[in-house]
Amino acid sequence: MCVLQIPQSVVDFRGYVSIVASMLKTMLGSANLLAIVFDEPCHMTAAKREEQMKRDASRGKREVHASADLDISPRTDAYTMDDLRKLKDCHALIGHREARQRFFDAVCMEAVKSLQPSLDIWKHAGHEAILLFDGLDPRGADREIGEERRPMVWSTNHLVGGLFQRVNNPIGEGDLKLSWFEKRLRSLVNNGQSDAQLLVQSTIDTDSLAITLTDVATRAVQGIEESQVKGALVMRE
Repeated sequence: MCVLQIPQSVVDFRGYVSIVASMLKTMLGSANLLAIVFDEPCHMTAAKREEQMKRDASRGKREVHASADLDISPRTDAYTMDDLRKLKDCHALIGHREARQRFFDAVCMEAVKSLQPSLDIWKHAGHEAILLFDGLDPRGADREIGEERRPMVWSTNHLVGGLFQRVNNPIGEGDLKLSWFEKRLRSLVNNGQSDAQLLVQSTIDTDSLAITLTDVATRAVQGIEESQVKGALVMRE
């Protein structure tokens, strides 16, 4: 799931929450565990940061500039949930990298709230669908303005979330998190802590092709058995 690929026809905060909740519900309907990973700018490599600066510079050339009294979109991290709810068009906000993370945090946590009744019903019926975010600040837009963002691994199931914590091992890039997640899941299966049989990685980042091929080759050379967990890398569209 890529929050940046939500249709342009969706403009306000409520629309984003509705779309993300719908996407999550669809995926949770066929999975025991759904993990969504985010980049963490505070742990980015210098090369990745340089790449993002080039993207921002290119995007800035296409940006339409307007007077401050016409463009009320937040450009920094300093805004509240009330500000989001009043904003009629969130596209400009998302275009500003400094403002984007708080928005994503807020959208995802509001989506979880709307999904909770369905998750409870499924669990009562014998199918617990667990949602996990890696790189999200669960305070969303309720985080105090000026307070540092603290991305973490957060899950609807605290026990499962605890299995995927990385102590003193931050990862800044989402594609590398996907690789780490597969290694961790396979380890949990080998240790009898998980009964997963299929792992599907869905991404739009073509870097994952090379990363996954390298991981598969590494396991092959080391003689690590892969029959317990089948892996599949799928590219969105």
